[in-house]
Amino acid sequence: MHTKRSDKRFALTSPEVNRVLGAAIQQATGARVDLDRAAVTVAVDILPGRAFFSVEKVPGAGGLPVGTSGRVLALLSGGIDSPVAAWRMMRRGCRVDFVHFHSVPFLDRTSQEKARELVRLLVGWELEADLHLVPFAEVQRQIVAGVGRPLRVVLYRRMMLRIAEAIARRAGAEALVTGESLGRWPRRRSPTWR
Repeated sequence: MHTKRSDKRFALTSPEVNRVLGAAIQQATGARVDLDRAAVTVAVDILPGRAFFSVEKVPGAGGLPVGTSGRVLALLSGGIDSPVAAWRMMRRGCRVDFVHFHSVPFLDRTSQEKARELVRLLVGWELEADLHLVPFAEVQRQIVAGVGRPLRVVLYRRMMLRIAEAIARRAGAEALVTGESLGRWPRRRSPTWR
């Protein structure tokens, strides 16, 4: 038994909880008690109004448990910044789903395959996630036909955010996540000493 008592108002101390639950488990199973080489350790976390029990520790990304900070939708571009942003949100306790915009048939399916692979790698930290693959070629075609070059990328992003927002609302996500601020930090120059 290993008890953590975050709620100090709980009537029993952590050692008392260990004794009471340990005795109940021993009585129910008839198992021999060996505190030095325990076959199973039961962990108990006592919080206000609830208690959590576990018999297995699964490695995670660190930070807060996934799902404790709500659900978000990450725009996954295929570069490094967006999966890093998604992973950092997982560490903050968010359950992360993904959306990827592709340009099939103008481009091949490489970006979709890369998005699937990134999600496969990231889902190991949260056990499940939804990946929404959104065909974006027609939107791009219409923007190219009606807008001059300098504004196209701005409109692409604006449309992606509008579509992602609609998907997020349907999925119950509370925020959109992008890797843009991660990749756009100004590079600091080394000071020149004279």
